[in-house]
Amino acid sequence: MRKIEDDYNSEKTKSIFSQFSKNNFTNEFRKLSDCRKEYKEINKKRPRKDFNECFEHLLIFSREQFEKLENEALNDDDLKKLFDEYIKEYCKEIKQKYGFEPLLYAFHLDEGHIDQETGEFKRNIHCHLTFYNYDFKNKVAPLKKIQKKVIDPETGKREVNPAFSDFQDIAGQVFGKLGFKRGKSKKITEKDHLKRDDYIYKKQNEKNKNIKLLEKKEQNDRKALNKIEENIEKKLLDLETLEFEEDRKKQDLDKLERRYKKLSENFNILKEKITKYITSFKKWFSRDYKSKKEALNTYNKEVKTPENELKKSAELTDNQKAIKEYLDNQEKIKNEKVKNSGNGSPKNN
Repeated sequence: MRKIEDDYNSEKTKSIFSQFSKNNFTNEFRKLSDCRKEYKEINKKRPRKDFNECFEHLLIFSREQFEKLENEALNDDDLKKLFDEYIKEYCKEIKQKYGFEPLLYAFHLDEGHIDQETGEFKRNIHCHLTFYNYDFKNKVAPLKKIQKKVIDPETGKREVNPAFSDFQDIAGQVFGKLGFKRGKSKKITEKDHLKRDDYIYKKQNEKNKNIKLLEKKEQNDRKALNKIEENIEKKLLDLETLEFEEDRKKQDLDKLERRYKKLSENFNILKEKITKYITSFKKWFSRDYKSKKEALNTYNKEVKTPENELKKSAELTDNQKAIKEYLDNQEKIKNEKVKNSGNGSPKNN
């Protein structure tokens, strides 16, 4: 058993054979959303962004012993139920001792390689186990504690936390009931366990940093996109306003054109009337006294009754009244001249 990165994806592995993926099986103990909800209820806040929520184990099983159990099982369902039972027991032991909350497991039977000599598919039988990194009973995140290195009393060097070796011990105790044997510790066989965990830890930190950078970039890109969208909306609003103003100005222009046309028509009518009046006045003043008097007498003859005459007089224009008054005065002056001329002239004997 070993700890791997929490973004492990077997689909990206070249050793996967999809025709056997139907043999895989999984079981979910608890939803991640439920754990997040309980975490928030306990701590009155959401987990920090740099909080490692999930902790994943990888259990690798002996192909020979697995195939022996596979042959002894009545069918595939019985084999799956058998392993489901012991995987649950393993998860229970991990939770009880370290506080990790079991989320799910995924048992893979579709990875391995083809034997070049026999052409047989050699399966790499393993199981992914995912835990939520929080002890709801003691209200702590246990992963941080077991990631701390310790001083080996034998060598005096900083070594990987013994908890990881203990996970193997627990797996050996649980799955030993099925005939599996615990693998030898790399501390005993190869002395590269520390380098491997350091490498994984380093990769996890690099991955977390990259995630933060990507999240920051995404956040900045989203802000820039929101700003662009706001500018576009503002431009569209300005364009709509300009279109509205243009339509209003067109309507005002149409109104002005119609008004101008009406005024032009009224002006031409008035101009025609004024021209006729001026022509009429010119003709009137160009007449001699006798002609003016005859025209006035003709006008008076058309009035047959005093009432009509009064009405006609009331309908006369100011100019016509002035002309009539002028002619009356001229007639009066002429009569007085004739009268004075007759009285003052001496008679010859």
